[in-house]
Amino acid sequence: MDSRLWVALCRFTRDQIEVFNAASARAQETSIQGPDPDPEDPLEFSRFCVYLAVHHLDLPVLHYQDAITEGKGELGLDGVVVAVGEQALGDPDSAAATVEEMLESRTLFDGEGRLLLDQVPRPRILLMQVKREHFTPIRELDHFGASAHRFLTLDTNRFQELRPNPGVLRWRLVYDRIRQVYADAGIPFRPEIEMIFAYAGVWRKDLAPEVARETAENRLRGEFSPEDVNFRMWGADELIEAIEWANKSVDGVLRGATLMALPGGVARGYLGYAPASAIVELMPQRDGRPDERIFIDNVRSFLGDTGENVAKINPGAIGLLESLEKGEADQILLRHNGLTLTARRAEVQPDGSLALYQFQIVNGAQTAFVLFRHRHLIDSAMVSVKIVITEDDEIKNGVILGANTQSMVNAYDMLARRREVRSLQQGFDAIAWHRPDRIWLQRRRREWVPREAYATQRFVTLRNLMEAFASACLGVPHRVHADSGSLLGDVPEKIFSMSHAPSVYRAMGWLSVAGRTWAQKHQLNWVDQADARSSRGYPARHQFVFALWLIVDPGPADTGLSRAVRGVNERFEAACRLLASPEGEKFAEVAGQLILQAAGTDPLNSALARSKDFTERVRATSLRWREEQPPR
Repeated sequence: MDSRLWVALCRFTRDQIEVFNAASARAQETSIQGPDPDPEDPLEFSRFCVYLAVHHLDLPVLHYQDAITEGKGELGLDGVVVAVGEQALGDPDSAAATVEEMLESRTLFDGEGRLLLDQVPRPRILLMQVKREHFTPIRELDHFGASAHRFLTLDTNRFQELRPNPGVLRWRLVYDRIRQVYADAGIPFRPEIEMIFAYAGVWRKDLAPEVARETAENRLRGEFSPEDVNFRMWGADELIEAIEWANKSVDGVLRGATLMALPGGVARGYLGYAPASAIVELMPQRDGRPDERIFIDNVRSFLGDTGENVAKINPGAIGLLESLEKGEADQILLRHNGLTLTARRAEVQPDGSLALYQFQIVNGAQTAFVLFRHRHLIDSAMVSVKIVITEDDEIKNGVILGANTQSMVNAYDMLARRREVRSLQQGFDAIAWHRPDRIWLQRRRREWVPREAYATQRFVTLRNLMEAFASACLGVPHRVHADSGSLLGDVPEKIFSMSHAPSVYRAMGWLSVAGRTWAQKHQLNWVDQADARSSRGYPARHQFVFALWLIVDPGPADTGLSRAVRGVNERFEAACRLLASPEGEKFAEVAGQLILQAAGTDPLNSALARSKDFTERVRATSLRWREEQPPR
């Protein structure tokens, strides 16, 4: 199993997750904490993954253990949930009664007997299969696809061939009963179907499973509407991402430190110094190295522990290592920045040591690795430390950002930690690999992107999405040109809102990709550069995106973005397909011409691009062009 996944699994305790405690009610009554989950147990791993899916998709269940359906000999489904809207369902009889009551309590038809689709509560279905193997056999995916198809189409005879256990059969009865309730009410049955195949490997390194995935998707989309079926592949990376925000359970004791309490405010804390040996002692170990659980919140943890060469990728670590090797350990306190730690709770012990609960080293990971590897040289070394005690994640985010002032980490990197942003990844990953409108979201720095994406420039970053959204949907390209950093203040109220459909940001990504492609065709650099004639930089790229969106999208600019708006996915998916097509390339050419027309006799430079007046000229020119064109 991937060591990172092992670390992430061990961060949970049974009293934090109901599904891991068979006697959860008794444990809550007596405050008894059970043992940690065992990642080596296949059934425990299966339960854990199902819990993550239920939690990640925000599915309503009466009890988490109801979603667990894995059983000995069962060949296709380890987790099942059937719900309607935000209503959890129980046994088949009560589920039918609940749905009947929901339908009767709503106005589903207008005065002329037409169905009001936006008033119809949508059934929500989760079907999940979990395998602990690092590599996924294709036959497992085929079994899962067959199980899902037979479950949803009520193919009773063939479904029995998969030897379903009682848990699966119960959910299938619930599904059958509520489907009949919709039919009796004369209402179309359109469930939102989530299929998740989870395993402990890294599926992106092997394209073979993608064929089985697409086969299963296409088979179900023949039975249901295409937008209602979503097949997700959760390998180690996706599982780690799903649990990234869980509570930490790493504790330790810092001994021999000289600390001064920080002034009172929004959080408690300490500032001072500690023996380097005490820092090494504080860090829990696994397999002869520092336990990676204490670096989960470190935004530079992607640098990892590169062994003896750890210092080569971090200038501060280089100086620290040189000081140790030169026998100048006693000067480390004066020469080096030290570490910043956060903890949810801290207690001063009778001997003066400081007990830290659920602590993280949020700055100084490479320093910690160097001290650990060269602990035979640190006897006289002292290290400066800052410790912040808080349970407020927003305060912690501020500490992390403030501690990492190097150019490599900035506020855009911190966006990847937001729940609103993390949910976007699923929308991007849900698109089949070989679809022509597939693009990749590189949400975190140095995150792996397939080679195919580099060849066609079809990967986007969070900054690309923010800038395109502000330019196109908010209609302020001049502001983006002037100060794109100010957009961070619009998250999440205006940008990256949880209410926005993920397809909105896929379309914004395609605007960026279309712009790059157009610029490359015209031998221009798709970055703002100096206005000198010799420069190949294009100074109006955000205005270009604004113009392109005005001629591609017929909808309102900053409305109709919510998941709840009827037709929102159809609108933005259509824009993605258009921008990915040869016709999209033609529209990009038009956008470039419209920018020149809007500029008129004014030089097209960065000063003009920052002008609000120029934005209005681009708007008028683009809308006029669209009105003059025959309808598409």
